[in-house]
Amino acid sequence: MVSSMLGCLQNEEIVELLSDPNDKGNTPLMSLAEIGQHKSLAELLEQAVNLAQWDEWKAYFKQRNYENQNILHLAARSFSLDNIYDVLSKCLSNLNFEELMYPDVHGNTPIQYVAAKYNTKIFADFMLRLPLPMRQKIADFSNSKLANCRNIINQKAFSELNYIKKILADENHKSLVSKYEHTSFLMRGWEQITHPEKFYKYDETIFKVLKYCLNEYSLLDSAYTISYSLSLAAVCQQKSEQRNRVPINDLLFIVIDEPHMKDPKRETVQRELNEANKHNYKGKPKIVVIQCPVKEADLNLIAPDPDYLILTVKYHTDSYER
Repeated sequence: MVSSMLGCLQNEEIVELLSDPNDKGNTPLMSLAEIGQHKSLAELLEQAVNLAQWDEWKAYFKQRNYENQNILHLAARSFSLDNIYDVLSKCLSNLNFEELMYPDVHGNTPIQYVAAKYNTKIFADFMLRLPLPMRQKIADFSNSKLANCRNIINQKAFSELNYIKKILADENHKSLVSKYEHTSFLMRGWEQITHPEKFYKYDETIFKVLKYCLNEYSLLDSAYTISYSLSLAAVCQQKSEQRNRVPINDLLFIVIDEPHMKDPKRETVQRELNEANKHNYKGKPKIVVIQCPVKEADLNLIAPDPDYLILTVKYHTDSYER
């Protein structure tokens, strides 16, 4: 349908049309993403990729409407999120993804909108396209209603009223039906609007994904508090015959001789560990070996970060030498 409508236009006219905003500041691509028309979006996006220059093509994704939202904000708010994202995701590898993850007028990044629907797959894809420091920042970034990814996920249940008030920042409506009744004839996913609790359900997996993306524990076993990077380092070091062995400069190896530490020893050693947890070492595995005589009591140290592996090596002789 879109192709036939564009068939009577010159290429220059199509490129101009693709950048032309409506009264909300949305371009045609943004409008189709917002209302969930994924088939039309795919056709129009194909035209955009074929006709536009590289800079123009990237600009379609970066363009903002009057609520400071780009196409990913609108896709995340869409009630056909999965279908819309299937179309858009094919283009994301060619873009600077970090530039698109900014807060809109309500203080929401696209990730917060996705988290609010408990869409684990897209939440994981969004987060893992970002560097670790930015993931950590976004996870704790609160919108205008003080909602962030952590407390959204920790609620463990979708509430329609909470979604309207805390995520969409709308104090005038009590249901999604009343909010979108004037555009219902255009929108896909109307069942999700009328019965959102049936579609947006908490799954423990999204909590594990959040922890994994923040390097807070292994995704493979929620009982462990060892981070992904530390687990990966251990596996790769054991499989030394593999080419992907972790370089030694990616590991922080710390050896502490307890008898040489000042009293109180526990506080002194703990402080040494804490000081190694600097920003430039975040995400790097840290292996700590505490050497002490058998007669010394355990220090009961607390790992300041999931990337720490603390080992205690006890020896029998008091005249221990390296």
